[in-house]
Amino acid sequence: MNTKRIQMTNASTSIYGQGRHHQGGYATLGIAVVLLLVLSLMTIYLTRSGIIDIRTSANKARYAQALTDAERKLEIGLSWLSYGPNRVALLAKSPFADWVTCDTLTSLKVQDLGVEWLCRPTQIDEDFSIPTPPTTIDYVFATPVVDEDNLGKTFVVVAEGNSVDSSGVAVVKQGVFFFTGSGGADAPPLMGTGNIPLNGNFTVVPNPNSGGKGVPVSVWSKTDIANLSGSASTCQLGEYELAGGSCSGASVISSSSNGKGPDIVDDDLDFPDDVFKYIFGVPTPGYETVKAQATVVSNCNNLAGLTGTVWVTGDCTIPSGTTVGSAIAPLQLIVESNGVTGDFTMNANSTFYGLLFAFGRPTFPYVESAALNAGAIKANGGAKFYGAMISNDTTNMGLEINGTFDMVYSKSVMETLANSPSSAFKTMARIPSSWADFL
Repeated sequence: MNTKRIQMTNASTSIYGQGRHHQGGYATLGIAVVLLLVLSLMTIYLTRSGIIDIRTSANKARYAQALTDAERKLEIGLSWLSYGPNRVALLAKSPFADWVTCDTLTSLKVQDLGVEWLCRPTQIDEDFSIPTPPTTIDYVFATPVVDEDNLGKTFVVVAEGNSVDSSGVAVVKQGVFFFTGSGGADAPPLMGTGNIPLNGNFTVVPNPNSGGKGVPVSVWSKTDIANLSGSASTCQLGEYELAGGSCSGASVISSSSNGKGPDIVDDDLDFPDDVFKYIFGVPTPGYETVKAQATVVSNCNNLAGLTGTVWVTGDCTIPSGTTVGSAIAPLQLIVESNGVTGDFTMNANSTFYGLLFAFGRPTFPYVESAALNAGAIKANGGAKFYGAMISNDTTNMGLEINGTFDMVYSKSVMETLANSPSSAFKTMARIPSSWADFL
């Protein structure tokens, strides 16, 4: 009896023990399945996240490419606009003869922005030289219907750029306007940083309002000017014309016998530190900005018919009997000196209408106190200059007179230079804070 009870107890214990081990295996399998599911979900999440990151990076790369392309086209458009002042009439309804009016621009989706949009469906040559025939729309220029903030006629240049695979698009815009330097209208006939020699047989008719309303100035210099010598003299325009083109008698303001009159302002503390900036609105070290927007020539052999700003990189000689410019279409002539070339010469009986700037090119790195050496200004018998002669030479203007020479103020010339509606005499500048990558 005892033996059987012991055997039954052992058997019962064995059965229960097997049951408990079997239930523990199911728990392990469940945990493993849950872990596998979690790992699978994590793998899917990380894969999806990686794909999204790759796509985001690719989109950013494409946008960067498109933005770079748009900026490139914007700069080309701005360069073309600044390059073309001599061909652009800013008051014209359509300032570019070879541009077309934009009716619709599907690529830029331009809405009514209260401006007149003009399109140039072409990409400008990379060297900014000659505009190519229309091919594709790259740039859009806008001219405001009204004058905003007294800036005059302004433009908004809009450029659309594309990524390498053409799937990314970016649009940028920049506002620009044209301006003249503040000194154009106020400049006297002779203006120089250094000494201006007033000797020889020449006559100067002052700007009657150069020193303020009703304050005539013939000569303005930062340094002291010696007394006039020879037969040099100054007088007002009315007396000059009544005397048949000369200054004589009581009308004379300054002369070798009278000495320097009030129309000769020298050793002036108010003389601009940067005469180039005073005239053109651009500091001397930034002269390339003005040069880039001028018609650049190596000499003055073919000035006939030109107007606007002309930049001469060599010697400039006006042939005898030649007339350059006119009272209503003067020339703004900058003769750049490199230390070897850069002289300006008017030969006998030649006539010039406009502004001459004898420019001494700065060295780099630029030092404000460094000397500037402009070329000489020479005039031979019977030559006449209507406008203003200016030099930034820090030592001597280098004025050489041989025979009679008349420097005559011309209201028409000076007003055209300073206030002309044409961009021919203006410098292009960007409107601050007008850049944007949205329309």
